Parts: sequence; structure tokens; C-alpha cells
Amino acid sequence: MHVAIDDTYSSNVQIDSGYVTSNRRTNVAVCFPDEQVEHIRREISGCLDEVSALIGVRPDEFHFVEIVNRKGPWQKLNQHQAHGVLAAFVAIYNHYRWPVLIQTVDDRTFTDHGVTLGTTLHGLDPRKKEDQSLFLLMLRLRNELKDQSFVLILDEGRAKPGVKFGEKFFPEWGAKYKGYYDSSKNEPLLQISDFVAYAVNRLTNLSAKSNRTTKEDEQIVILGDLELNSDDMRKAVVPKDFGKSEFDALHYADRKEKGLEP
Repeated sequence: MHVAIDDTYSSNVQIDSGYVTSNRRTNVAVCFPDEQVEHIRREISGCLDEVSALIGVRPDEFHFVEIVNRKGPWQKLNQHQAHGVLAAFVAIYNHYRWPVLIQTVDDRTFTDHGVTLGTTLHGLDPRKKEDQSLFLLMLRLRNELKDQSFVLILDEGRAKPGVKFGEKFFPEWGAKYKGYYDSSKNEPLLQISDFVAYAVNRLTNLSAKSNRTTKEDEQIVILGDLELNSDDMRKAVVPKDFGKSEFDALHYADRKEKGLEP
């Protein structure tokens, strides 16, 4: 098993919700069977070759904040083409449906569950939500993967490519565990986790937004077709003009089912 982890960048976008807070951080882990890894790497590289015909240069990677906002090497795309890249990755993911774990920490996470974190998180900073989120995700991976052999790859935002990570979470795994940071430019698996992280964050931010633009509604339609293989996401049918009330009603029902609401 190969596991690629990326986060959802800064999430301090003002969001109109009684349940989802702006001050939140999410880490996403996408799990790939070993036998698919080299095929995925080749195919993503081939996709980058294909899009070079549209933009005039071969980009180093698929980076979805840049793609959707048409920044950097993607600035020559028109809006339809940018959405086409987004839709293509929805189709790619839906074909394989790799297992996904999503871990969010916000202002209410620990009070909701009546727990606290210690001051030592195996090198992660207990004061930072992104580190709290990653710590909890690592504990979940430990539980989910049991004693399976696996390779863990984290985006280089925290450390330089090649720096080891995670041995303290899996001390008894020994040689069956390998964890390190890498650049998404070097590792196509991270480009898949970048896409999933972007999709999760973008859908969350847009779902509670009032007066969405036509472009934003199109993005919701595209990303709404994503069939995430994850117990951490639920799919619901909502009216086209849904907003805060429907968004919060879904969260209330989910929280009530989990015993977090009276």
C-alpha cells in the first residue's frame, strides 16, 4: 500500500454556517494499491503531456488551486477548459475509487468529543490545527492499516523532500513502514491527494455561500459527481439554489446521529 497525504491549504475563508467553522484544517490520505502505483505515475505524466497542447508549456504538476483560478502555467486556460481538467480528475478518481481518509480539526472538535491532546505529538506542533489534524489522521492510519506494509508520502510543505516522517507512529512496523516527504512535482500520487483535498475544501466553502456565481455553481455540479470512497463524507440531494439552511440541516442530522446534538 502507498498512502499520499496532502492538506487543504489555508481554510480561513469566511463561511456562513452554524456548524462548520472558518478556522479549520483538514488532511486527506489517499490509499493506493502497490500494483497500481507505477501505472498511476505514468498516466499522470502522460496527462501533463496532453495538456501542454492547451497551455503552450508542460506544467510540472496538476495543482488545482492554480488550475481552477487559471494561475501560473495554467493562465492560458479559459474557464471551460479549467473546469474540464477538474471534471477529468473527477472521472479518473471515480474509475479507481481509491480509499480516502479525511481528518478535520476545527474550533469545536475536541470539546465536542471531550478529549484533549498531549503536548508531545511525535514532532508535530500541538498548538497548530494542521498538526493536530495530521496527528489524528496518523492514528487512524495506524488503526486502519494494522500491520500492513505501506509507504507513506507527505507533501513537502512541512519539510524538504526525502526527510523521513512517521516512524514514531509505527514503531513495531519496522521495515514494513517507510514514510517521507516529497514534492508533488516529483510524486504524481500527491497530485491525486491534492485534487481530493481541493475538492473537499472547495465543496465545503461553496456549499454555505450565499449568492454563488454561475462559475461556482458549475464547480459544485462537477465536484458533486465525485464518488469518494470514504466513510468521512456523505452525499445528499439538495436543490440547485441550496445554501446555509440546507447545509446546516445536513450537519445537524449527522451530528445528531453521532450523539453530538441533543
